[in-house]
Amino acid sequence: MDCTVWRKLLGWLIIALPVVSAFDCNSLLCNDIDNSDLSPEEKEYLKLNSLYPNSYYPDHSFIHQWNTAINTDNAPENVKDYQFAKGVWFKMFAVMPSVSYNGTLFVPDNVEILSGYGYHIELPANYFASDYPDTEDGDCKRLYTLANNNYFGDNKLKAVMVDSDTTLTTYFNLDVDVRVEHYRWDSYCCRWDSKGLCRTECHDCEYDYTETQSDRIRLSDYVDVKYYSSFPSAEFKLLDTNIGVLQSDTSVMLSTDTSFYGSYKYFFTVNYTAKPYYFLTLNAEDINEESFDKLYKTGGNLIIPSLNDCKVKAWNYFYTAETECDTSLNLIDLGLSTDKLSYNINETIKVSIFPSDLLLNVTYGDESRFAAGYTEFEAKRLTNKIRVSYGYKSKEKIVYIKEHDNFIRAWNIALFVLINMFFYRILKHYFRWKDG
Repeated sequence: MDCTVWRKLLGWLIIALPVVSAFDCNSLLCNDIDNSDLSPEEKEYLKLNSLYPNSYYPDHSFIHQWNTAINTDNAPENVKDYQFAKGVWFKMFAVMPSVSYNGTLFVPDNVEILSGYGYHIELPANYFASDYPDTEDGDCKRLYTLANNNYFGDNKLKAVMVDSDTTLTTYFNLDVDVRVEHYRWDSYCCRWDSKGLCRTECHDCEYDYTETQSDRIRLSDYVDVKYYSSFPSAEFKLLDTNIGVLQSDTSVMLSTDTSFYGSYKYFFTVNYTAKPYYFLTLNAEDINEESFDKLYKTGGNLIIPSLNDCKVKAWNYFYTAETECDTSLNLIDLGLSTDKLSYNINETIKVSIFPSDLLLNVTYGDESRFAAGYTEFEAKRLTNKIRVSYGYKSKEKIVYIKEHDNFIRAWNIALFVLINMFFYRILKHYFRWKDG
């Protein structure tokens, strides 16, 4: 299903079903989902995402609380049996915080790896022969005793520091030692005749030797991650009374005592793993959406009725920056200059723009770009206006674009021919009049 359709449907679910259980929901909406033609995976996905509180914000606390509250007493998938350790399983469930984007898992500098494991020890039944000469593998008796059951792998919640792209690995190490006592039949004469010959042979099951049998289990799980160290930034500049521009390289929100504006770069959903536990990982998709309340936007400018309690909040995958709005009015004096007044077609127009420390919009013909301090354009025929703008303010400059020499020569020849034809007609009429 298309991502845009998913976002719309999830947005509707979040509004209509804010407290639904993803797997045991009794609402009519959940019943509609259950009765739909969606696949079981799509149904689970919709129900699970209806729980996520804010699709425009990465709520890592929600993910951490959800994942660490899951009880993993039972194995989530196939288990393996060893000689003594049975039902052994080990799995990395989640890295927190983390965000999956286009198939890559991004992490900040401090993360926790959530893993789970399980096993139990089963000793073979002790063996006792019922009578001589019964044996099993040569033993008339065999006794098993657990000598060591030592797990020394990673904790289920493991803290890790990250400073580059890497592979996060967690380990399961288990040593099981079992002492095995072996007994053998001991035969001896227990009755002799008068001649000293053995008349009766008796048999006792006697201790022979002890050995140690062991399980040495080494398991691991891993995930490749990409280090994310970018911090968000945002700036609000007041251009005039109650008119300002909000600049940010990521999602940003501006709020006052009466108004609200949000610009969102990502839409967050949750993916799940390790059924039936449903461990969650945040997933980010690119969007470009805005929301307004009691303010107006025209072009790139915000018209805000009141600037009381004005605050700006910017965020990305992991970091948040909050500042108070700078409501001091600093009027900006825009300016631009060119290296020459006239240019041939295809010649480079070198444009200096002021203030040089601001990112300004510069337009020449059908080209428009943002630049700070300087930019260049290629001169075009019949295009002589350059404009610099910032917010609602703009300034223009006119340059002269000279045509190609061939065009000018052709124009001069055509003009010469027209002038000669004009004078020819005048002279022709004059001589006719004179002869008449």
